[in-house]
Amino acid sequence: MTWRETIYDGIERAPEAFIGLFKGENFGKALVRVGPDKAV
Repeated sequence: MTWRETIYDGIERAPEAFIGLFKGENFGKALVRVGPDKAV
């Protein structure tokens, strides 16, 4: 199973991500990454 995500880096890009939801600019999930990825 595969899925698509749109990832925005940094809390300062959260407004851009939110507005993009209403404009249809994202693919699949829209995520805002606010810290380092601890899974790596």
